[in-house]
Amino acid sequence: MKPEFGDLPKDAQTLLTRTFDLDFSMSDFKAPRWFSAWARDEDGSIAGIFAIEFKYWFDGYVTIVVLDQRCMTKRILRAIFTAAFAQARRLTAEVEPHNRRALKQVQRMGFQFEGMRRMGLEGSRDVLCYGMLRGDCKYLPGYTGPTVIAEPVLPATTYERAH
Repeated sequence: MKPEFGDLPKDAQTLLTRTFDLDFSMSDFKAPRWFSAWARDEDGSIAGIFAIEFKYWFDGYVTIVVLDQRCMTKRILRAIFTAAFAQARRLTAEVEPHNRRALKQVQRMGFQFEGMRRMGLEGSRDVLCYGMLRGDCKYLPGYTGPTVIAEPVLPATTYERAH
């Protein structure tokens, strides 16, 4: 499989819409706001999509669909993450809690769990939030291991101090 980069084709946008039950038809998937990569199988069907929306100058929001694992080789992921971190300081992936396959995929790629946003997807569905910094990315030179995120130490509430 040979990856392609550029403006995401309509059939890939349709696949994203079907996969995530979100309407991607209004997204233009054009640079510089979007970075998109995809691969097709031998029949010409989409085998995988890796799209990043740069909602903020420092943060790219990742959307991934993998129908054939062969489209996500280390070489391809190195190219994708190199391009992504040339523009962003961090990447964010939001995954619905019931989507076990996607949860495993983002964890395998090196994204770190950061928390949960209730009704964070279109105001109707919960999402688990994952983040990646350049140093967390095992596909780039200089990788030294994942960043360990410590649990925050919160001040005691009035109730906790009284008991």
